[in-house]
Amino acid sequence: MTRTLNHVLIIRVCWRGQLEGRTHPSFAVHSVEPEPGWPVGRKGLMLASLWRQVVPAGSDGMLICDGDVVIDPHDMAAMTEAACGESDAVHTAPVKLWPRATGFPDWVWAHAPITGYGQDDVDDPVMFSFGFTFLPAWLIERAIKDGLDSWHYPNVDRGMWQTARDYSVPVRVVRDCHPRHLNY
Repeated sequence: MTRTLNHVLIIRVCWRGQLEGRTHPSFAVHSVEPEPGWPVGRKGLMLASLWRQVVPAGSDGMLICDGDVVIDPHDMAAMTEAACGESDAVHTAPVKLWPRATGFPDWVWAHAPITGYGQDDVDDPVMFSFGFTFLPAWLIERAIKDGLDSWHYPNVDRGMWQTARDYSVPVRVVRDCHPRHLNY
């Protein structure tokens, strides 16, 4: 019998004013409000607040698609299958991030070994970005205890992978996913 996910929060995270475009029908779109002194707002506060207000006890986790990443139905099915198979792990899609978003001179993968983001496509990443990612419930709860509410962009993704690393949460690359980052 195939396992199914239990009450997964499925969100598309957009910055207020960002062109959101079309999205998979399962995703609820949530915007991060600008905040003085920060270019795009408090993403950590938004994620923690959503988790506390919307997700019932016993949920398996959160599936995030950033507003500048597009997926197709095959990507959604592959991610869901991966998360069903190992709901205690982080599952991240291999997304190429472009210089406009990263400030790097060339594209980099959204997953990487601890040595830093680059063009080495590794199967056992430590670092990951939210591009298209499943986060297990236990990790989200731990991040909330560790201060997710106060994490500002760009430290939300970093804070989450550091929390996963600190608590030995495995990170898996979902090879059957092929999302596209549109922030050239």
